[in-house]
Amino acid sequence: MQKIFVTGANGTVGREVVAALKNLSDISVTAASRSSATPFDYADATTFSAADGHDAVFLLAPPLDPTAHQLVTPFLDYLIAHGNPRITYLSAYGMQTLPALPVHQLLEARLHQLQSARSARITILRPTFFASNFAQYERDNIEQRNMIFNPAGTGATAFVDPKDIGRVAALTLTEDKHAGQMYTLTGPRTYTMEQVATVLSSQLSRPIIYPAPSDEQYRTALAQAGAPAFVADYMIAVYGLIRQKKVNHVSTDVERLTGQQPTDLSVVIQRDFS
Repeated sequence: MQKIFVTGANGTVGREVVAALKNLSDISVTAASRSSATPFDYADATTFSAADGHDAVFLLAPPLDPTAHQLVTPFLDYLIAHGNPRITYLSAYGMQTLPALPVHQLLEARLHQLQSARSARITILRPTFFASNFAQYERDNIEQRNMIFNPAGTGATAFVDPKDIGRVAALTLTEDKHAGQMYTLTGPRTYTMEQVATVLSSQLSRPIIYPAPSDEQYRTALAQAGAPAFVADYMIAVYGLIRQKKVNHVSTDVERLTGQQPTDLSVVIQRDFS
């Protein structure tokens, strides 16, 4: 019986990792977060011991925190010093090109260092933008304003289904052969935001538009909605990866690892908006 510790277990990806692990035999899953039955908080070192005795750990950094590496590193060092379990870290495709948002760069560098110096068994997953983001973050715009609104311009990306991320993570957490590997996780084809709007229009049977807002128009809209300024800065930089065509790659890693073709964005939209 393998014991797997999943951080961020109540989040978009964490819950899919937990679900995928529960579909495997001889696996015991500890779902950990600040609000779960197993309390865990990167900011509280007294909760780190909850991971003791586990064969593998799914490591997910807190989102929207430009200093998250400072929170995660002490727990990472704790893991290596207390049992050196198999570790799967959820990074992000394209973020390595954003020096203003260095969280994933810094954590990946630390992971590589531990792998070389301490023989740590580490796998890095780099998913692209989540296909579920439209239901999770754009639902009000879509359902109330008949639009999607983000500064991605005319760029495209191969949106990945978090369920596919969960299935890949479950394999890397339970199989030693993935140690030292880095996988890029995408959907089977790229979509521009105009094409996403077309898919949504078909699913909802009414026109959904993409007005392609400028960075300033997007920043103004977030400010009017009450979002802190740093959120706009973060999201503009992230969506800039699409606009600048830095994440328009289609990877075969999901299919190669799981034996199943990744789920297309259109299927996720149908599932989320049915």
